[in-house]
Amino acid sequence: MNIYRIILDYIQSNQTGVLATIILRSGSAPRDVGTKMFIGEDAKAYGTVGGGSLEAQTYKEALEIMRTNAVRTLDINVGSHTVSDRGMICGGDVRILLEPVTSNYEDVYEKASLMTNSRQKGIIITGFESGVLTKTLLDSHGTIMGDIPDADTIMRVSKLMQTNKSSLMEGFFADIITIPNKLYIFGAGHV
Repeated sequence: MNIYRIILDYIQSNQTGVLATIILRSGSAPRDVGTKMFIGEDAKAYGTVGGGSLEAQTYKEALEIMRTNAVRTLDINVGSHTVSDRGMICGGDVRILLEPVTSNYEDVYEKASLMTNSRQKGIIITGFESGVLTKTLLDSHGTIMGDIPDADTIMRVSKLMQTNKSSLMEGFFADIITIPNKLYIFGAGHV
């Protein structure tokens, strides 16, 4: 699933939504940093941030954000003491960035979709300091789209491309554009 393509389809249909991204994980949690879920204004959800009460709370908050167009982070504990009665005993905490999706960054989402489909590396830098959303795409050739960050930010984020790991940094989240792996299944003729 290409989440950026789905977002682009919504924008091109004059619809909006909220992108939920896990930006921090400590301890055990159902999904990794960088995992995304998009909730459209039609209340349809694409992707997952972990299921269960974690996802239900994220979904509820996303619907609220659509009315305010605000950027928000959501801290959720999936530890045994707080969620054992709901069947989510992971033992950790996650922070989820909830950001409104608008046509302001249509070019960023379009490029990210193309890069995902053609298996190209890149980074999306999402700033959310003081509740102000900024979005930048940096590809492996150094091309920048969207908001232009300062040179120090570009230098720090460029180093992440080598590690292939998304990272929460001061005031922004640097998200590696994931290159999907292919799965081949052999011998499944008699299932």
